[in-house]
Amino acid sequence: MEGGIAAKTFWLVRALARAGHTIHVVTDPVNVDAVYSIPGSDHPPDTPSVIVHRADEDVPWHIPNDNHRTISILDKTLAVISQNKPDLIVGGYLIPYGVVVFQASLITGIPYVLLHGGSDINKFLQKNVWPNIIPKALTAARLIISDADNHVHISRFTDRVRILPPYVPNPAAFFLRLRRERQEFTLALIGKANYHWRHKGWQQVVNLWCALGKEFKLLVVSQGIGLDDFKGSVPKGVRDRITWQSFVPPWKMPALLQAVDGVFHLHNQLPFPTFSNLVLESLSCGATVITDSACMPSSHRRHGIDLGVASAAIFQLLSDDSQAVAIDLAEHLAKRDDNIPSWDCAPDFDRYVASIDEFLNTI
Repeated sequence: MEGGIAAKTFWLVRALARAGHTIHVVTDPVNVDAVYSIPGSDHPPDTPSVIVHRADEDVPWHIPNDNHRTISILDKTLAVISQNKPDLIVGGYLIPYGVVVFQASLITGIPYVLLHGGSDINKFLQKNVWPNIIPKALTAARLIISDADNHVHISRFTDRVRILPPYVPNPAAFFLRLRRERQEFTLALIGKANYHWRHKGWQQVVNLWCALGKEFKLLVVSQGIGLDDFKGSVPKGVRDRITWQSFVPPWKMPALLQAVDGVFHLHNQLPFPTFSNLVLESLSCGATVITDSACMPSSHRRHGIDLGVASAAIFQLLSDDSQAVAIDLAEHLAKRDDNIPSWDCAPDFDRYVASIDEFLNTI
């Protein structure tokens, strides 16, 4: 499944395996939601000590008409626990996986740790959805790993909360020291085309790209129920000049980001703020981040992440005048190769993984 949690989980389990752990990953069947499923993601690179188990797909039709996804994941989890006798269960997202590991822990007696994203806290916890199960899952957890934005919501239920950055990219995959000089520039718009695509500034992206001129290419990497609607909003002559691409799995994202010059991240109109993995991955790969955020470096410092000199790679949109912004952005990109280094994420990544490893070893 496309998303920040999927990428975070992929890179985290590989790092924890290198630290000496054996990890059994229980996840959904391939193409459980085809419109958001990443093509080719069912063949990840082999990683010693990481074993992937997928929930059963063959579920009989039954009233109500549902694929009973959560029950399938729970059943597979119990099978994996029975066969492998793990020391700890980790839930990588509050809904549904956090509730699944809560149930698995009740059944088996094995302690569990919860991680979460941002949307699950906003959509469920803050809105008091399922108030009889979610608080119990939080209070029964041996530990919850949260972040600077969301720990206050978790702390209402338990004091067993530890604060870490939501995500730090793996420097072995993402860090790029030098970018080659280019005669043409490629800008990328990457993300889910869901119900909220109109709040992601995508029309502003198209307008700005059109103002930049023919030497700038636009790559759109997207899938979702709103993609056809977005395409339909773009005039055909413009639409045909855009390169459209499906999602790529996490292990192919470094190559994609190293091949582009700028990545758009417009989020001021979104229903609630989210922490984007893509910002840090782009800066690590030497790509300019084009944003409407006025405080991106300081917001990352609040999470314990110092972007340092790579903050100069962030291009802030200061105006709605596409023509004026296009001139400034073109100048920024032309100077980029000589003056602005990639973000060296290695120290933050080492602390991030070591902290999670330490937490897990104390359970």
